[in-house]
Amino acid sequence: MRSFIFFRRIFFKAGVLLLLVWPGSSLLAGEPFLFPYPNKPAQNRVTTQMSDTSRGYYKVFFSLGFLPGSMEVVQTTPISLGMSHGYYNKGVFTGIGMAVENFQPAFFPVFGDVRFYLRGKRCRPYARGILGKNFVVGGSSLYNREDEKVRGKIVAGVGGGISYPAGQRTALFFYLGYRYMRYTDTYDDHLHNPVVEEYRFNRLEFRLGISF
Repeated sequence: MRSFIFFRRIFFKAGVLLLLVWPGSSLLAGEPFLFPYPNKPAQNRVTTQMSDTSRGYYKVFFSLGFLPGSMEVVQTTPISLGMSHGYYNKGVFTGIGMAVENFQPAFFPVFGDVRFYLRGKRCRPYARGILGKNFVVGGSSLYNREDEKVRGKIVAGVGGGISYPAGQRTALFFYLGYRYMRYTDTYDDHLHNPVVEEYRFNRLEFRLGISF
């Protein structure tokens, strides 16, 4: 029995000494002892969206939109086919956009387009603003008068949406915003005096599209 106790004390003291002199051990400093493990190789991560720290690149947006709302007292829901192109870098897109919209008369707005993207693992929220000018297409008359002239004025909008990546630089997106537009209609009355009527649009803007 005494010999068993003697050998147990010997093994205990040898174990303590081994912990104190083991390479990399910090037991004397009050830190827990850890056996050294080989470093695990870093696993490759596959992402479907370009990092905001990467170099910028050229980007194009195509979309189909609907613009329900009022034109003074007239309620309509025109369809809008839009396209924007420009430069994307570090979560910010700046470019030029245009669209064809079947109002009465039809409009061709051209505008500056700015989008700010927030970080996200999959879906990325973004805010958007546009400012530009409307051009009239498909005729410049509301009442089929020879002396009539319709001129587009300002177009502006603000809103936000969600972008869902479908590839390294490809994404599907949804947009909801407010659109303001204005145009004038000039003609002569029965006394040949010029008359200028101004029309304002206040619209909701829904868009679905794809970007590359």
